[in-house]
Amino acid sequence: MITVNNGTADSATTEAVIFPFDDVTVPFTAGLRMNLLAGKSPGVKNPIVLENGPAGTPDDASVRFYGTIIPIDGELRMWYMAQGTNDNTNGFEQQFKMCYATSTDGINWERPNLGLVEYNGNKNNNIIKFQKNGKNLGFAACPIMYDPDDPDPKRRFKSAFESGDYGNCISVGFSADGFTWDIPDYNPVAPALEQTGLIKINGCYMVNGQGGRHFGQGRKLATFASYDFEHW
Repeated sequence: MITVNNGTADSATTEAVIFPFDDVTVPFTAGLRMNLLAGKSPGVKNPIVLENGPAGTPDDASVRFYGTIIPIDGELRMWYMAQGTNDNTNGFEQQFKMCYATSTDGINWERPNLGLVEYNGNKNNNIIKFQKNGKNLGFAACPIMYDPDDPDPKRRFKSAFESGDYGNCISVGFSADGFTWDIPDYNPVAPALEQTGLIKINGCYMVNGQGGRHFGQGRKLATFASYDFEHW
């Protein structure tokens, strides 16, 4: 059996696909050749599981997955970034709001009516309430994690996000249900990072991504770690 420490309850498997960032992380390389393989679905050519929404909806212009899919209670829950044709944009990072969808098979998705944020004159939409001082934040990346072991029920959902509202620096948010979020006043908590993933291993939270101006010339892979989700 192979044990993979990825924060899930059942992490033991007889077979695992491991993606190393470089050949230094592979302990035995004799006769080994590494190359990337394109993703495949048997009988289906690159399926798009979430198309743009109908005209007038919050995601009728763009659906951008810089978010998260989490299995909870037999259901797949997706947080994704979206843009509508009627949005008032102010710079790239301000274009995207956070929306929500659910699925039971990962292929067919539904946009539930959350009734939380007004858009086009009503609240009949799937926009997440991710606000500070009454204003919904704009996102460039927004990974989310479900942390049911946190003793504070208001922090069961966590996000380490990138927003132009905080200079694209790492900022954090907390939620009891994943729909209505609390944004602490002490944001941002770390330098700028374009996040790709958020995990918890052995009590340590880690956010991964690519950093630019704070890490010298060019973009570099970086990881920030925290044990309280406040100090990184």
